[in-house]
Amino acid sequence: MAVGAGAQTRTLYARRARRVWGILALSMTLFLALCAVGAASSYSYLESITRSKDARLQLVSGSQLSVVRHGRLDSDREVVSKETVLNENDEVYTGRDTEANMSLFDGSTVRLSFNTHIKLDSLRTGRFFSNRKEIGLRIDSGTAVLSTADRAGYSSASYLINTPHALIKVDPNSTVRVRISGEETPGSTEISVTADSGGSATVTSGGKSIPVGPRNMTTARLSTGPTDPQPDEQELIRNGDFTEPPTSYAEGPETGLNTAAWLPILERPGDDSATGVVTVTTEYNKRIALINREAQGDRYARLGLLQAVDTSASYFRIIELSATVKVVAQTETDPLGGPQGDVFPLTIKVRFTDSSGKPQEWRHSFYVCPAGFGKCELENASDVHLGAAEPVKFLLKGLGDSSPTNKVEPSLNLDISAVNSIEIYSIGNTFQSWITDISLKAR
Repeated sequence: MAVGAGAQTRTLYARRARRVWGILALSMTLFLALCAVGAASSYSYLESITRSKDARLQLVSGSQLSVVRHGRLDSDREVVSKETVLNENDEVYTGRDTEANMSLFDGSTVRLSFNTHIKLDSLRTGRFFSNRKEIGLRIDSGTAVLSTADRAGYSSASYLINTPHALIKVDPNSTVRVRISGEETPGSTEISVTADSGGSATVTSGGKSIPVGPRNMTTARLSTGPTDPQPDEQELIRNGDFTEPPTSYAEGPETGLNTAAWLPILERPGDDSATGVVTVTTEYNKRIALINREAQGDRYARLGLLQAVDTSASYFRIIELSATVKVVAQTETDPLGGPQGDVFPLTIKVRFTDSSGKPQEWRHSFYVCPAGFGKCELENASDVHLGAAEPVKFLLKGLGDSSPTNKVEPSLNLDISAVNSIEIYSIGNTFQSWITDISLKAR
């Protein structure tokens, strides 16, 4: 009996010891797990802590640069005459003739064009273990060009741009142009990756995301996803084919040309009794702007049409002007073009601002070389065939040869920082000409 009782006691003791050691092992495991979770949580918390950085804003041109500080009202705008320091949630406004440049803490830059409103949503870096950077911008209007820095010594880099129509994620070492367009309702955002090689962005809108590579662009709208990428190109002229209806009383039939964006040029003598008109009409199923005047004597007039462009062009490499022109009648002068060299049946003039802020202009005229006159060669003017519609093309900015057409002006590589307006007109006592398919494409 004693032996049996001893054996039973030893068995119970062994079971109790195993249970105690099991509890100890489980406790140790739970303790180590809790330590690991705590350490991970602490690391994650410390990693998530960031510190705010700043940026520097500098006026480039114009005089309408202002800032609304975080927490202040729009009525408390500060005018920036030279430069200032910006912080998170500050907002920047540029006027209709003003450009500015922002230098961010990591070496990235933002070029602000005319009529731009931008907010600095985030300028942050990691405070402890994670040396990362976060830059977030909100662009509500205008055009901005973001050139991102490389990762350098940072563990990660995040560049996000929000617009009313899209979310844009920009990679390091990329240059992206973002333009808010209000020419349609409810508007759209154009996103272009402008670098020759390298650089990219991802655009999300309407529940769809697409990547955009170098020298490509996409357009994003609220209700639909981004368009498929296409070559980066921006049209600076509105309604170049005269098919859009007027958008204001000034453009209407009583005071304007009854088409969008264009206004008439009517510079005539006070006692002018000649028939002179500028109209938008249809010829061979094509909408054209017709300039026509019949007169006798030497009373000259300037008739035509113009469009205000007011667009920054400093970030474009190439600007190309093209149109289709036709000359039916012209004023006979000796010498050709008149004594001042401006009496032509059709002239295209582009007014622009150079990089030093000075107003400049470029112009080119068209005429018909009189029969029996011999060879006609005039500076800044081209002879065309009487009554023939001819395409013309001019490379105003950039290097290289514009594609061959009937009439091609060699590369001018003008110093164009901003395009102000385009004018198309005739000068003389008698003339008839027309123009259509006017385009000013920038890349």
